[in-house]
Amino acid sequence: MPEYLEFLIQFWDGVNRVYAQRSVSTPIFGSGITRIKGHKNIEDEDLLKIMLWTFRVSEMRFKYPAKLSIIVHRDKIDQVNLLDLKLLNNGV
Repeated sequence: MPEYLEFLIQFWDGVNRVYAQRSVSTPIFGSGITRIKGHKNIEDEDLLKIMLWTFRVSEMRFKYPAKLSIIVHRDKIDQVNLLDLKLLNNGV
């Protein structure tokens, strides 16, 4: 798992350098055929939470109207509690 966190921090830094202030879309990393070694049972929602957390702690900041979109495959959308993610974002 430390490799996954390191990858995400480096990813956000790279996105900030390359796509500065432009909208970015990405899938949930580690969700499909790129499963995380040793963590095959981790849920997509947990991967998404980790991605959002690393984004928040990174130095990456979008200025309006640029935005980050994380794509959840339609076959997996029912496995992600979007309300829970919204509450986490609001600190509730």
